[in-house]
Amino acid sequence: MIDTIIFDMDGTILDTERIYLDTWMMAASKFGFSFSLETKLSFNGMKEKESINLMAKTFNLSKDKVLEIRKYLNDTRIDMIKKSDSLKKNGYDKLISYLKQRDYKLAIASSSTKRRIDLLVDKENIRDDFSLIVSGDSVEKSKPNSEIFDKTIQMLNSSPSNTYILEDSKAGIMAANNANATSVLILDLDKSMDIRKESDYVFNDLLEFRDFLKEVENG
Repeated sequence: MIDTIIFDMDGTILDTERIYLDTWMMAASKFGFSFSLETKLSFNGMKEKESINLMAKTFNLSKDKVLEIRKYLNDTRIDMIKKSDSLKKNGYDKLISYLKQRDYKLAIASSSTKRRIDLLVDKENIRDDFSLIVSGDSVEKSKPNSEIFDKTIQMLNSSPSNTYILEDSKAGIMAANNANATSVLILDLDKSMDIRKESDYVFNDLLEFRDFLKEVENG
């Protein structure tokens, strides 16, 4: 019986991936490198260290130049996040209310840094919605490795067979599968058949997932 729901943060419960894409395009224009949605998707689910290494390789840049670009990206994103209206994705409040009424174990497991997670969950006032928040800082390996989900499931004293993991990226879905949990795709920037076929379930938004849970409960 499913009693645990683990959420990725960016693109899954918060509409931040569009901000990140915009800042990538701004950085590409400012620093003179080519960038596309497909390139952005290749970075999804990565910890910052791995992202830095991939940037150097993909754009043929020095480590110092990559760090300069990362600083620009992070500073610009923080500014845009602080100025934005609510970033909660469609159906978030109704889904969380439903899950809390039924005593599901709820956690965030995000590859983002603790600093970025803290900024977002406090801005949106959603920290108390979760009994546990695990950041990319606390694990060694990036998605699609399952380390962050394995750790979260263990800390919740749950089991993979009782867990739904909600994700929006292919790396995240693969990590959920590698953790032997049930992978649930909430569509965001990547709507390809490639990511859909890797997922156990696919939903357009969080409200659809809530309605699915209701149907399952009602038999």
